[in-house]
Amino acid sequence: MSDDFDLDAVRASFADFQDRATAALEAFEPAARFRRDPWAQGADCRGETRVLEDGAVFEKAGANFSDIRGAALPRAASARHPELAGRPFAAAGVSIVCHPRNPY
Repeated sequence: MSDDFDLDAVRASFADFQDRATAALEAFEPAARFRRDPWAQGADCRGETRVLEDGAVFEKAGANFSDIRGAALPRAASARHPELAGRPFAAAGVSIVCHPRNPY
């Protein structure tokens, strides 16, 4: 990664996106709200799972943020690019899945 790449800014941007997306989805719901479940695995992996259930519009919706870092890429991740084996890594992202209530 180049010196001008700000990984903390990327992580903050994804966390902000999760906040904005869940607020937008809740705006459709008269009463249902996302339940928040922050998680961490050691010092290098963290995130927050958010689930909305039994809403008037959404039967179920999830918006999950993950921030994963490690000292060395897993072997499966570098199988196609062996020159990357053993290098540190960072990954962050948001996953959103929505199941609207069936009107029938």
